[in-house]
Order: sequence, then C-alpha cells, then structure tokens
Amino acid sequence: MIHMQDVMAKPMPDFREGSIVKGRILEIRPREVLVDVGYKSEGVIPLAEFDDVDSLEVGDEVEVLLERLENEEGMVVLSKEKAAYRQNWNKIVGVFQGDGLIKGKVKSVVGEYRRRSIFAGLPDRCGSAQRFTAIRRQHVRFQNRQAQ
Repeated sequence: MIHMQDVMAKPMPDFREGSIVKGRILEIRPREVLVDVGYKSEGVIPLAEFDDVDSLEVGDEVEVLLERLENEEGMVVLSKEKAAYRQNWNKIVGVFQGDGLIKGKVKSVVGEYRRRSIFAGLPDRCGSAQRFTAIRRQHVRFQNRQAQ
C-alpha cells in the first residue's frame, strides 16, 4: 500500500527547461523512443540519438535534457544526445579547472605548423552527431612521445 508520507519524502525532479533529468523508456518504436520523465506527459526521442539501439529495453533508465516542457502537441521535448554532450563537456571543464590532463592522439594536421599559432580541439561524438570543439592556444599542452 502506498502511503502519502512515502510519496512526499521522494525528491521532486527539477522540471526546468535546460535541466538534465532521468526518465524511463516506455516504448521503443521503429523511429523513436517514448520516455517518461515524471512530468504530465511523455517525450519522444529519435532512435538515432541512442548509441546501441539493440540493447535498449522497455523500463531502462536514461538521462535526458529537458529542452521544452511542452510542444505544440503538449508533449515534453527531450534529447538524450544533448544531455550526453553537456555531461561530457562538464567532465572536460572539471578536469581543466582541476589542472588535469586530457590525453588524446593527434589524428590529423590541418595546414602548416607555425610557432605562434596552434589550432587544437576535441572531436566529440554524441550518438549520430559529430562535433569539434576548438581549444584556445593557452590551454593546449603537447607532450612529445616517440614511438617505441
């Protein structure tokens, strides 16, 4: 039996546009996934935003970005891809602020190298979207390691 005290003791999700909330998959459709975040209506996320579609199951918990509380049809507008992007970027910022080091490999050199101008960035893949985030020169530190 559900008691009102138990319901009231649970923290309420933060239903503000731009916040990341947890949701539960209700239905997997051919092109989209229906997700319940506990708001008055469910949201639909394109299937392309999920990395491993074959492993998705009804009842799985996912973190999503609450883009809009309501669209023209009265549904919540959600994005799994944008939530992952924001979480990854927050991790990078946290490492940077803690004077940490993000290791990576040089994939390609664009243009010619000049002593005073280095263009660097972090490629990022979130679902089907690929991005490249440029990094300012003063934030780049190269370590030269010879292949053994």
